[in-house]
Formats: sequence, C-alpha cells, structure tokens
Amino acid sequence: MKSRWNLKTKKSQKTNSAEKKAEDLRMKAMETFAETKKIKLENGDMNEGGPRVKKCRSPGSDTLVYLREKSKQECQVRKQEDDTKRKVQELQATQLKCMQQQQQQMMSTLGEQLK
Repeated sequence: MKSRWNLKTKKSQKTNSAEKKAEDLRMKAMETFAETKKIKLENGDMNEGGPRVKKCRSPGSDTLVYLREKSKQECQVRKQEDDTKRKVQELQATQLKCMQQQQQQMMSTLGEQLK
C-alpha cells in the first residue's frame, strides 16, 4: 500500500513541479523588455545606473585588408586552375595528333598490302 501511495505522491510532485515551470515560462514569455530589465535590476544582475560599456567596432581598414588578401588568393587559385586546364588541353591535343598519325600509318600500310 505504501509503495502505491509513494508512487502517486511522487507523480503528483513531478506534475506540480512541471506545471510550475511551465507557468513560469509562460509568464516570462509574456513579460516586456522593460519588465525584464526591471526584474534584473532588482535581482542585481545588471549594472545599476553605471556607465554602459560601449562596444568598440574595429576599423573598416581591417576588413578591406582581409578582402584584398582574399581576392589576391582567389586570383592566384584561378590562374593556377587556368594553367592546369591549358596543360590538360595541350596534352589531349598532342594525344589526338599521335592517334591520327598512327591511324594514317595503319591505313597506308594496309593500302600497300592490298596492292
């Protein structure tokens, strides 16, 4: 009997805690920004009236330097790719010429044999 009662109480405690968490989440979701800020100030989570720390932006020159370097690298990569493509095409062209010469030689030898 006790074990059933313990299980029921544990389940009810779990559901109660889950309901409380859900309710807290709903309330927090409905809060406005001002209310949230006020609550944080009350809890001491935020700076109380202290000077705000201004975010420092990096100068645009850093970005430009990065972009220039990146474009130079991309340009070099493109040149290398173009060179390799050109070399591959030249090799294919020479192979094709060799094959054509071999075919012509075979045809000429075959023609001589038939005569």
